[in-house]
Amino acid sequence: MVNVFRDRNYRIAIAIDFGTARSGYAYIFMEDKDAKEPSFRNKWPHTNEFYPKTLTEILFNPDGIVEAWGHNAKKRFTQLRETQEEKDYIFIDNFKTLLHEGKDRDDDGPYIMREGKKFSILNLIAEFLKLVKETALEDIAEGLGGEGLLDESEIRWCLTVPAVWTDESKQIMRRAAQEAGLIGEGTEEAERLLLVLEPEAAAVHCQQVMLGRNESAPLVGGKTIMIVDAGGGTVDITVHEVVKDRGLDELIPPGGGLHGSKYVDQSFREFLDRKLSAEAMNEFQSEWPVEYAKLMGETWESIKCGYDADSNWRTSIELPRKLEKILKDKYPQILEQLANAQGGDDTVIRLTNKDMEAIFKPIVDELIARIREQFTALQRKCDILFLVGGFAESPLLKKRIREEFKGKVEKIVIPDRPGAAVLLGAASFGVNPGVIIARRSRLTYGKGCAAPFQNGIDPEEKRIPKELLSRVYQQEEDRDYCDGRFDIFVAAGDRVPTDAIVKRKYQIIPNQTEIETTFLSTSNPKVRYTDEEGVSEIASVEIRLPFEAKENTKKYIEVEMQFGLSEVVAYAIDPISGNRERCNFRFACNY
Repeated sequence: MVNVFRDRNYRIAIAIDFGTARSGYAYIFMEDKDAKEPSFRNKWPHTNEFYPKTLTEILFNPDGIVEAWGHNAKKRFTQLRETQEEKDYIFIDNFKTLLHEGKDRDDDGPYIMREGKKFSILNLIAEFLKLVKETALEDIAEGLGGEGLLDESEIRWCLTVPAVWTDESKQIMRRAAQEAGLIGEGTEEAERLLLVLEPEAAAVHCQQVMLGRNESAPLVGGKTIMIVDAGGGTVDITVHEVVKDRGLDELIPPGGGLHGSKYVDQSFREFLDRKLSAEAMNEFQSEWPVEYAKLMGETWESIKCGYDADSNWRTSIELPRKLEKILKDKYPQILEQLANAQGGDDTVIRLTNKDMEAIFKPIVDELIARIREQFTALQRKCDILFLVGGFAESPLLKKRIREEFKGKVEKIVIPDRPGAAVLLGAASFGVNPGVIIARRSRLTYGKGCAAPFQNGIDPEEKRIPKELLSRVYQQEEDRDYCDGRFDIFVAAGDRVPTDAIVKRKYQIIPNQTEIETTFLSTSNPKVRYTDEEGVSEIASVEIRLPFEAKENTKKYIEVEMQFGLSEVVAYAIDPISGNRERCNFRFACNY
């Protein structure tokens, strides 16, 4: 096997965990990889909390330039509102999920409209990554004793992505990283960035946690571990076998979906719509966005994270004054109904255990169902289930998972700082990416080609007569060929070692000076033809072929694809000149 993690003089691995609600960075020097836990910023500006991530929020001024970000974005917007200077300032949050969910798209992928202005999700992510990058490099430089002591070429960047994301979304993240200045253009620069699957990063961290507790026995070779990474937007679930002295081998394709804590927030909003009317809530959100954000952010977040599903649990939320005024002026009957339901009190919104169960239930039920699906696919018990991610701090979620799966798993482990597991694991992965030794392919990948015609199997309309081929290739051909065959490089569900490289060689026209190679994918593991339903063109690359083949010899192009990484990488190669072009994947919007 060829080592896909090329040997370069990296000095440091810096990970950025870009999350739906929160983002942060961690780093570790290569020389410290066996001795230290990654370093990270545990106290971000404009907040009193100690947490390894800041808020994934950004505020633009009227000229479209970043005014504030992180914890300061909402605070600055509040200040502008108080002095009535907020006109044409635009506050944006929750934009990561739009990469996967966004329905409005153009050539650069999904976008959103705010106050009549168009914001590309790619550009929003790039802006935010650039700010995190600058903060990370400043902190690292300070630790080293000054700027200029760390060269960009010495940095391996690690950027986290959900396992359930499509290859299109992953590729947009890579382009955003380039725009943010994490890497430059070209093949050499592209290799300085690793996209790290979030549950795999968590798995690496959980291994280290167990070893740090001197609990290495549960992680001996042959043990099976399941990682449930419950974040703000997505829930990713992977299952690995521990391979002694080697690393982690993925046993089944990853599962999960859009069942993160953000959707509990949406369910709470639906509860408020039923309680106070959607019209009043929409008006409150539109007219008083900062006050609305405080209700749905600080106030609700505190209640959500503290809810323990006790049958006697109850609390009250003070009705925001601006919302109360809207109700008094335009919807007095709503306040009357609220008072009747709450013993005459119309100044608060009361929440009972029954209310909270209804708010949490649809999301947690879906999350539990996705875990069940992974156990069904695994077809055996699991030794350890690790629950990580910000949502993992929910007492209700912990309780449900323990109740549902105590008979299917020997041990359920929730590490300290579960919200930091992905961040710390991604940095550790950066200094030892070979710790994941194999993955399962989500899709079937390959390219179109002409293959020997099989009578009785291939349709006649796809037959290419040998006489025609002989004229085109200027070589005598002894058989007919079938046009439009799908040459499978790897099939959906296949186990693919991370150091695996698949190579193919295709004959081309002798005097051809350039060629475009197109790559395909489908969910069908047994696809035969390129025009079958579900086959998509996912990428293409052009390569120059400056030299002719020797007289009376066939001319070929070579194609190389790497599947064991967290993203698909492909090259087209001219074996005569040695030209090697990395493919820039541009996925279709419906991919």
